[in-house]
Amino acid sequence: MGLESGWNCHISLLSERSSTLDSTKALSYSAPSAINIEQSVVKFDIENQTLKTHVYDNNIEYKDDVEANCPSHEWQSLSCLTDSTEQSAPINFDLSNRANLPRGIDKIRPHIENIDNVPLLVSLFTDCTSSNTKEMLRIMQDYGEVICVMGSSANYDSVGLFMQADASVAVEPLYPQLCQKVPSYAPVKNGSISPVDLSRTLNSVACSLSIRREDHLSIIYLIVEARHYMALMWNTVQFWLCACLSLSAMQLVAMLVTLPPLLTSGQVVWVTVFLIPPLCISLMGSIIDKEMMKKPQGKKQICINFEVAVYILWCYCARFVLMVIIVVGLYAGCLTSFCYDICEVRNCTCAYFYFPTYKSGERTEWYDYTPNISTTQDFCLVLIALHLFAISVSFVHRHYSIWSKSPHKNHTWMRVLILLSILQAIFSYFSFVSSVSDHQNYRDFTKIPLAILIFGFLSPLLSLAVNEIIKREEIKANLRHQRRVRLDFGTKLGMNSPF
Repeated sequence: MGLESGWNCHISLLSERSSTLDSTKALSYSAPSAINIEQSVVKFDIENQTLKTHVYDNNIEYKDDVEANCPSHEWQSLSCLTDSTEQSAPINFDLSNRANLPRGIDKIRPHIENIDNVPLLVSLFTDCTSSNTKEMLRIMQDYGEVICVMGSSANYDSVGLFMQADASVAVEPLYPQLCQKVPSYAPVKNGSISPVDLSRTLNSVACSLSIRREDHLSIIYLIVEARHYMALMWNTVQFWLCACLSLSAMQLVAMLVTLPPLLTSGQVVWVTVFLIPPLCISLMGSIIDKEMMKKPQGKKQICINFEVAVYILWCYCARFVLMVIIVVGLYAGCLTSFCYDICEVRNCTCAYFYFPTYKSGERTEWYDYTPNISTTQDFCLVLIALHLFAISVSFVHRHYSIWSKSPHKNHTWMRVLILLSILQAIFSYFSFVSSVSDHQNYRDFTKIPLAILIFGFLSPLLSLAVNEIIKREEIKANLRHQRRVRLDFGTKLGMNSPF
């Protein structure tokens, strides 16, 4: 947007603190009308004294012309030294409503707080040094912007910028050609690292990627890969966290209703170490979504409000709460069934629905019930594994329904799922064999009611259906959020803004 739309074209980061010509040393050396003769690039051993005197006189005349044509302190800015856009061509527009943008890095924050946030939306800055550029990056990050910096790996001033940014890419620059017959850069022939390569490597330590001139890389494709990787990583962390929390919730609910521990310590280690992590990592094998670059990226959300909290409870807790209810309910049902089965034989009563007791005179005796707890725990472990497998189906393609994009396209997830199913069967078999007892009150898997077995092994399908329904609503909510992000520019227009 140019002057015809009422906007200034750039923001100068040079603060007006000095009225001498020494401050122009911080200006960019690439400006054609602000060439600093004092900062010589090539020095010769023999220089003509007459030529030096002539250059000095020209500098004095140039300084006088600048001070005469520019108001006080305005000649220090590169925008004043270069040709003005207003004078380049006649414009038949009313420029009385032009935005008054801040000038100087020390005026950026007051302008954003008191007037508008246009400095966060302007994409062109002049009079940049490493210090004020780093401060501008810090200002953008304080207001929720995600910053990616691409800079020269041969400039040591870029190190601070690389460390300040959220993501950094170091690019090998085009070295200056000092002589036409001598190459600008000659690699070391003996295979050792040259000083230039060492400097470039050290300067790019803080960067995620370092690019050489001969590398053929597409920045757009790298951005697609980065977004895809971060989306998969966030999806994996969500599944891992929810699975671990649901496991803890099952143990807690069983304790609150005075049930025995739902799983043994060994079974908990098996689920949290050997079952959940491989299943989570397999979700990273999804193929790249072609629609990734069409999705707008919002700003970082630091605070969690009530709306976000409700969305988290609805979107994540509802996916796993059904598994918690079903597993704990079937666990209590199995224990109750075993208790009534024992009492039919021994003429006893069930205390707390699952402890067989009998009266011996005036005392109440308890039958040994611990062998049946191991059988029920093995059954619940199988149910937990099946539910986690079913829920992971909805996490393979997070933004697509199962009928829109089949999860079998993630070959890594398919292989891991088959492998974990085999390992779970082997673990459950040995766990069941080790829990077999000759105790007279022992009940094995055959004593579990048929209704509990059928409902237990079909319940993962119910969990999958509930997850797909929730994911469908989540997709609709994400589409509405993307529309709001496209329309929400976050612009706070003030009295000096043109519109």
